[in-house]
Amino acid sequence: MDMINLKNALEKIEMPQAMQERIVRNCNEQLHNREEHTMKKSNTYRSQKWIPAAFSLSLFLMLSIVGTAAVRTGFFKNITRWDGAVTGSVYEQASEEIEVTAFADGGTLTVSATLLLPGEPPYCFFETFGVQSFQITDGDGKVVMEQKDPVFSRLEDGKASIQIPLEGIKPGDYRLLIRQFAGSAKADQPLTINGIWECNFTLSRL
Repeated sequence: MDMINLKNALEKIEMPQAMQERIVRNCNEQLHNREEHTMKKSNTYRSQKWIPAAFSLSLFLMLSIVGTAAVRTGFFKNITRWDGAVTGSVYEQASEEIEVTAFADGGTLTVSATLLLPGEPPYCFFETFGVQSFQITDGDGKVVMEQKDPVFSRLEDGKASIQIPLEGIKPGDYRLLIRQFAGSAKADQPLTINGIWECNFTLSRL
């Protein structure tokens, strides 16, 4: 990808305007410098050839990271009743918008959920957040526990610490698979958030 095409691709990436203007300005400066440089004769043709290429590659990688961070993956989807009436909605494909870790201690699994877009809908409306549907599998892939009832915790600074009792599970290494979270505010009906989150944890002997 040459510098001109790279600049054109940049302008299509969603990001804060000030950031975009700054990077476009840098691209223009590099284009100007390269045009002046190519008009002069030099005995270091190899280095002239690779410096712009290296700059383009590093800039392309930086823009890829910025673009990924700026574009969200989730979206709202209406739930339609058999007669065509819209009865509610869910939030789909949120796997990249919530970071999950799990830690087991004393027969309790603590699931830490961090909202990566806490100031944007639907996350900005939640007061509590919980795991709605999950499975726990052992080292052989056998399901040792599953649940479809939400377990909620209060949100603080975009983070929730959700406690799940590990009843009847022996010590060992396990994998947590979450397919649904749920968020709610006051007396509102919880909003289901779909995605796939996986993490490993170890349950030690009590």
